[in-house]
Amino acid sequence: MALLGGIWGAGGNGNQFRDYHSGGDSDHQMVQPLSRKDHGGDAVGFGVCGFFQAWAIVAVVSVLSAMVAFLFVREHPEDLGQMVDGGAAAAPPPKSAAASARVTKFSWKPHQAYRTRAYWMILIGAISCQFPFFFFTAHWLLHLKGAGVRPADAAFAMGLFTLGAVFGRLIGGWLMDAMEGRYAFMLGFCCYFLGSFLAIRVSSDALWVAYSAAILYGMGFGWTFISLTTVTGHYYGPVAFPKVSGMMLLLAALFCSPAGYLGGKLFDVFHSYKIAFEINSGLAATGIMALFFAQKPEPPEAEIPCDERVRSGGERAKKDGWETRIRT
Repeated sequence: MALLGGIWGAGGNGNQFRDYHSGGDSDHQMVQPLSRKDHGGDAVGFGVCGFFQAWAIVAVVSVLSAMVAFLFVREHPEDLGQMVDGGAAAAPPPKSAAASARVTKFSWKPHQAYRTRAYWMILIGAISCQFPFFFFTAHWLLHLKGAGVRPADAAFAMGLFTLGAVFGRLIGGWLMDAMEGRYAFMLGFCCYFLGSFLAIRVSSDALWVAYSAAILYGMGFGWTFISLTTVTGHYYGPVAFPKVSGMMLLLAALFCSPAGYLGGKLFDVFHSYKIAFEINSGLAATGIMALFFAQKPEPPEAEIPCDERVRSGGERAKKDGWETRIRT
């Protein structure tokens, strides 16, 4: 779909998306249209169809996807002759047991989660995850066009950005089963560092830089976003997750939605996106530091059932008694 954004109508006049980035009278052609005509009418691109046809393709793909889901997706494993997790008698593999140990057994309530430090540290991570993504989506094509990259190459780079997000989700999901979630979350921010470093150095003579930066930004978002939602579920459990995660994403959106506007204002002031990409790197560093303090929260003791408290207290006393006898 990102590639379709680079295909314009054969009869387009090329004036769509003319970008006025300064207060002067001259219009900077940062956003040369993704069409086969420039302002003078000469063919410069590869337009083969109009936006009407492009959106028609999107509609057809959506309908076909819905039909496949309706015909082949089932709600329960039993509908396919399978059993949940291999059956009740099946022993879980060691890796699965280790991953399950990271999930809280306490039934958190949303108001309890909001009182924990971990929740707000994860929120900072959520902002650091999504702000660079919102900025990149709004300004990447502008940045590439300003660097002299051809419309077809710019559209292809945007498609690689989307593809990178898919691979990032796969990597993030795999790491969530292999290590503590917040560490996997931190590692995802490294993609933003390297992606920003390459994005500042984009040029039309080295397209691999633009492609690599796009893939890394996509991986960074997919990786950190899947880690964000999974860590939230691990810390606060399935009962509180919908409200807790929904509130977190809402708050993060309030902070991240101005990213596109701020990126444009920074370009107006500095006539470059360099500062914006450096800010993205700074946000990634902030997210990593915040997650260092996002240890798994302890359940509020007043809310733990009495029998569990007595049992855990008895176990601790028994352990202390054994240690005293050993020392004696």
